[in-house]
Amino acid sequence: MFSGRRGISGDDCLRAAFPADSLQGLAEAITAVERAHPSAAVSMLVASLNPYHWRSSRSAAAGLREQGRAALRAGPALAGWLKLCVGHGVGAGQQDGINDALYRLSQLRAGLDEADPMVPQAALDRVRRFFDEVFQPYLLTLLVPPVRYWQRGVIGYLDGLNGDLEAVAAALQGFVVALREHTWGSGADSDWDEYTHSETLALIGRLGPHLDRRRVERDWLAQPAAEPALLALLAIEPVPEPVIPHGTADAPEAATEAAARLLALAGEDADPDVRAAALHAMADAGGQIAGALEVALRAAAADDSRERAAAARLLAMLIR
Repeated sequence: MFSGRRGISGDDCLRAAFPADSLQGLAEAITAVERAHPSAAVSMLVASLNPYHWRSSRSAAAGLREQGRAALRAGPALAGWLKLCVGHGVGAGQQDGINDALYRLSQLRAGLDEADPMVPQAALDRVRRFFDEVFQPYLLTLLVPPVRYWQRGVIGYLDGLNGDLEAVAAALQGFVVALREHTWGSGADSDWDEYTHSETLALIGRLGPHLDRRRVERDWLAQPAAEPALLALLAIEPVPEPVIPHGTADAPEAATEAAARLLALAGEDADPDVRAAALHAMADAGGQIAGALEVALRAAAADDSRERAAAARLLAMLIR
C-alpha cells in the first residue's frame, strides 16, 4: 500500500487530494490550457510533483515561476500536491517549501484573471472555479492555531480577494479569535504569532469595503419593488448635463464623448470586468451622465457578481 501511494505524482496528486465530483470537466479545461501554451518543461515539472519526494517536488514547484502562462496548467496539480503534503504533516524543514508553493499558487490564480485569447474562456473559468470553489475552501480549514510559518502563505493567497469573500471573512475572524485565546490567554504568543495576527487583521480590513458593497447589492436585489420605482424615476427625471472631467473645461465635446464611451463600456463591453470598471467610474463621477440609471438597472441583474456589485454602488449613489 505504501509503495503504491509513492506512485502518486503529477496530475494524480489532484485526483488523490480532492473529491472526484469536484473535478468534473477540469481535466478537459487543463488540456485546453496546455494545448494553447504547450511546454515540455511544464509537463516534466508537473510529473515530478510527488508528496513522498520532497526535494525534487520543491524544485519542480520553484521551476514553474519561469514558465509564463504555460504554468497555468500546473496549478491544479500543484494544489493537489500541497494538500497531500499538508495532510501527511509538514516537517520543520518543509515549511518554507509549503509557503513558497502557496505563493506560486496565488500567482497562478491571479494569472487566470488575465485576458488570454489563446485559451477558450470556458476553460479558464473552469480552472478558476476549481481554485475558488474547491481549493480555497480547503485553505480556510488550515487557519487554526497553533501558528505555523506556512500559514502566512495561506493569508497571502487569500489576499487575492477571490471566491466566497464572506466565507473568507468568517474564517479569518475565527482565526483571529482563536489566536487571541490560544496565545494571549496563555502568554505563549511569540513575535511570529503577533506577525501572523497582524497580517490577518490587515486582510480583514481590506475585505471590509468589498463585503459592504456586496451587502448593498443584496439589499438592492431583495427589494423587487425598487426597480419599477427607479424606472418611473428614469421616465421623469431631467436629463443632466454630462460632467466635464478635470482639465477639459474648454472641451465640452470631449467630455460628452467620454461620457458616451463610459455608457457604452458599462452596457455593451463583452468583458464583465470592463463593464464593472466603467460602472465604478460612473459612480466616481457622481453618476451625472444621461442614461446612467438605465445602464445600472440592467447591470444589477448581470450574471457576474463584480458587475452587480458595481451596479449596486452606482444605484445607491443615484437614489440618494
